[in-house]
Amino acid sequence: MKDARDNRETQPPIATGAGGPLRLLVVDDDEAVRASLGSCLRSMGCEVIEAADGHQGLERLRSIPGIDAILSDVMMPGMNGVEFVRRVKELDRSIVAVVITAYPSVGVTVEAMRAGASDFLTKPFRLDQLRLAVQRAALERRVLLEQKSLRAEVEMHKALEHVNRQLELTLKEQAVLFTISETLGKVQHLEELYREVTNLACAATGSDRARLWTLDEAGTHLDMVAARGDFRPELVRVDLASSMAPCASVARFGHPVALQDTGPGRSPSLSEWDDRLIVPLRCRQKVAGVLSVAAPTHPEPFPEGALATLQFLAERASLAYENLVLYQNLHLNHHATLEALIRSLEARDPYTKSHSQRVTRMAVRLAELMGSSSQRCNAILYAGHLHDIGKIGIRDSILTKPGKLTPEEYRVIQRHPVIGEQIVARLDLEPEGLALIRHHHERWDGTGYPDRLGGREIPAAARILSVADAYDAVTSDRPYHRALESEDALAEIRANAGTQFDPRVVEALGDLLAAGPAAGGPDA
Repeated sequence: MKDARDNRETQPPIATGAGGPLRLLVVDDDEAVRASLGSCLRSMGCEVIEAADGHQGLERLRSIPGIDAILSDVMMPGMNGVEFVRRVKELDRSIVAVVITAYPSVGVTVEAMRAGASDFLTKPFRLDQLRLAVQRAALERRVLLEQKSLRAEVEMHKALEHVNRQLELTLKEQAVLFTISETLGKVQHLEELYREVTNLACAATGSDRARLWTLDEAGTHLDMVAARGDFRPELVRVDLASSMAPCASVARFGHPVALQDTGPGRSPSLSEWDDRLIVPLRCRQKVAGVLSVAAPTHPEPFPEGALATLQFLAERASLAYENLVLYQNLHLNHHATLEALIRSLEARDPYTKSHSQRVTRMAVRLAELMGSSSQRCNAILYAGHLHDIGKIGIRDSILTKPGKLTPEEYRVIQRHPVIGEQIVARLDLEPEGLALIRHHHERWDGTGYPDRLGGREIPAAARILSVADAYDAVTSDRPYHRALESEDALAEIRANAGTQFDPRVVEALGDLLAAGPAAGGPDA
């Protein structure tokens, strides 16, 4: 090997991609060779670290950071150069390995290449051959470091993507849970609760089919109360003792179930059902119903955590169900009490016996005939019975007076719609029901009471009930007049259409009376 001092001032130093000197580990059991090789490499601007054998070389690699390449002899005691290269590559595949040998052979070359060596130098070698090998090592080191950096960036990018994906899932899950809580918190009726639960079940799981059952009072059957999408007819009422449907099993054992579409764990007896996620609803620690969703019809599977989300929905639905049942029972009790008061009121005046039932029946028929919404019909059905509840606050001497009322007595009578509204205010009636009680004595021409509303300012339900109320009054015996025949009563009411009554409602009354009892007329 030519002396290093020959080229020291004519060749540029060899550096790594970072700009610093190339850090080389020279491993040879011959101290003189290491010294000569180290001198040459330092003359090229390299930083040189020496090791007497493979074990010492590995120790140097572990304790000294940033070694770019190794130059290792093959024939060394303890650990030969090929094994040393293999061990180096196991530590860090970006360290470049150059093998030096005085006894080159094809077998050693192939074995060293398989171990990870990039280049060979055959002893004795010239200084320019050494320089060229070191330059190649520096270039390869830069490439390997860039690859290592890119791999690290890719891994970091993957890790960030994973974190972002988890964050998105968490946010999505939180949004779903919030929607469930917010939606069920606004529900006021059981039918609305059932409908919203199946809608939320589909939205939360990506399915287009959901079913909801409640357990009957005997605890022997599930009755379907809401469904999204098609379903088998036998699922409308499910016998817990005999049915093989998954919902029956969940109701019996009270545990949520996630069924697979295929696979060795799939029970043949369940393959005929399309329910996949089934969870129980509980009230006071007992199963009160079952909620299920079918597999999505699109190729996408259920989202991650779908069963847990469905369980959360079932828990919130169970709580809402329990509250609504309690509230409904309380509400019905209040309503029954008020109806009893109405019966008591009517019992005081034999002329008005069953008046509220007849008026309510006719008002509902008129509303249906006029194409009113089910919500309005229900408001009339529920509040119509109570439209005269305010008369409880009127003295009997006025209420049952056989003769004509004095102006002062008539003003007292006119207070009963407001008194009635105040009595039922705590019943949480629909606003249209409350308006019906307050405004059923308003007149179309604006001269009625208590607020002198006119025309369409008067709530529609009140306008309808006003006509039914008047028809029942004139066709019933009262202390101050004899009952009119139906035709005469209709004629009198028609005479007041456009002044006292809404003409459209009067027209509907004519149609209803003409249709007779077969069409739901007043004698049906």
